[in-house]
Amino acid sequence: MKYLTHLAIAMFLVGCTATGPLFNGVSEARSDKAIAYFFRQAAFYGSGSCPDLVIDGEKIGCLKNGGFFEVILEPGNHLVLFDKGTWEPDKDLRSNITLEKGKIYYYEYGQEMTGAFAVPGFSMVSGRENFIRKTEEYSLSILKKLKKS
Repeated sequence: MKYLTHLAIAMFLVGCTATGPLFNGVSEARSDKAIAYFFRQAAFYGSGSCPDLVIDGEKIGCLKNGGFFEVILEPGNHLVLFDKGTWEPDKDLRSNITLEKGKIYYYEYGQEMTGAFAVPGFSMVSGRENFIRKTEEYSLSILKKLKKS
């Protein structure tokens, strides 16, 4: 029974890890559009969640642990939403971004543990999400280790 429990947990966690092709470099900038990379480093905390990346109401996909998306967008203002679905509908992370044509942008989504509490028979963990624009140098050093979500 213990073996089956461990197997079920492992399968659940693998299901939330990016399995697409490894990042193979930045696309060439387009003169009429903007390119945005949205990425999430592999981490234990939050590894079981897979929020949907939604831009201007259009679902891009589930941003898996250790994953990234390359999104080509029109220049201008965009609403970015990380939708956690029915698990925590009031905890969705929203942000407005402004993009210019011909430019490439990098945004990192992350979850971090902020506290833990445990007593016999009960434990609780708390955390927070963040969504931050990053530099090209930093982003490329991270992206080369990630897979497409």
